[in-house]
Amino acid sequence: FLVMEKDKIKIGVVCICLNANYWPFAQEMLWGLDTFFLKHPSIKDKYETEFMIWSDMPIESFKGKVFPTEPIEWPMPTLMRYHLFLQQEEYLQNFDFIFYIDVDMRITDWIGEEILGEGLTAASHPMYYLRQNLHPPYEPNPESTAYIKLPGRLIEKEKRFEPLYYAGGFQGGKT
Repeated sequence: FLVMEKDKIKIGVVCICLNANYWPFAQEMLWGLDTFFLKHPSIKDKYETEFMIWSDMPIESFKGKVFPTEPIEWPMPTLMRYHLFLQQEEYLQNFDFIFYIDVDMRITDWIGEEILGEGLTAASHPMYYLRQNLHPPYEPNPESTAYIKLPGRLIEKEKRFEPLYYAGGFQGGKT
């Protein structure tokens, strides 16, 4: 069972690192989490975080919980991510919040309590957020089973519609 300090909010961070070409990213990701993820001096004592990784890499010096996983060819690791996580459903129920982050994401600044909402938390996809001339790849045909109405919001000051498109590389919420 998971042993964490009482009265702290328990945060689980899950990640997949399958196939040797992704192994180098894991230590940097862990460093970013240890440094910036709910670690600001003003809040760090309120949270207990655990980094969990589903991986086929050697784990001798890895600081975190490793769930040994057989390698599978890309894109299956990302397509099967929730199936992998549900293999540890009982373990994951020990957390108040769970967040998924791609192993090749780089954390460069504080991630604070703003991620701890009532619903789901997701990050805007940086390419579509920063480049207004790009349009998210939503299916435009209403006859398609993949169709969804273009989500977004009206930016009054700029008199423009901002489409919302979320990155799959960071998401989470209450367990």
